Amino acid sequence: MQCSDESEPLLTLQERSDLINAEFTPPFVSCDPKLLSVFVVAFDTRAGNVVEWKYPESYSLTGVEFKALPSGAHNVQHDVMIFELANNFGLAAYIMKQVDNTAERGARMKSVGVITSNYLALCQHEERLVELAHDSVEHPGAYEQLIQYFAEFNQGCSVPVSLEMKANSVGSMYDLFKSQGVQIFTLWKMLLLKKRILLQCTPPISRQCSYVICLAAICHSQFTQSNPLFYVTVSTSVLSRSLSWASS
Repeated sequence: MQCSDESEPLLTLQERSDLINAEFTPPFVSCDPKLLSVFVVAFDTRAGNVVEWKYPESYSLTGVEFKALPSGAHNVQHDVMIFELANNFGLAAYIMKQVDNTAERGARMKSVGVITSNYLALCQHEERLVELAHDSVEHPGAYEQLIQYFAEFNQGCSVPVSLEMKANSVGSMYDLFKSQGVQIFTLWKMLLLKKRILLQCTPPISRQCSYVICLAAICHSQFTQSNPLFYVTVSTSVLSRSLSWASS
């Protein structure tokens, strides 16, 4: 079949490259995602998981005590959780400290976390939250540093970070490929088909949360985007409503 002179010309190599970059380059997170809340979740020997403190006090954190302090956390000394909460995202650093205190049954367990509107903006808080979690178990009831961190961050500007950058940080993408082997192609196909993917594990769950970011990066494009929920529990109601998601 011969093409007429009125047919559209073929794209040049440069035009094809520009089109691919425009469609598949992950977007950068700007300075906009501010902290919506900062909080401390603790384990109480009588009440179980409780929100010990939050700022601002008016911000709703319903259910965060079960996402920031997962079941089985007593078996590990430290962990980092990423989770979805009311269409926003949170990151919490968990620390357990052995104490000579019968009221706490010999162990003090707390998580210090933040809530923001974009999960890509969470990675810049991880290191500082680990430090604040250590301080929280060493000095219970001292929240001045948390309020200061909340105020200083929202007054400043966060470092731009892309989905691709986060997925490749600390070798997470390499670890995912190594652990899954040839099954990574099956996961890739399921992501493209917008299937539900659940990564099951016991604490620590920080690596699984990183894997969820990697899976989101693998399939991210203008046409295919995942719906990451990160750490979920049996009470996470959004699981039954969402058509596709990747969780740990």
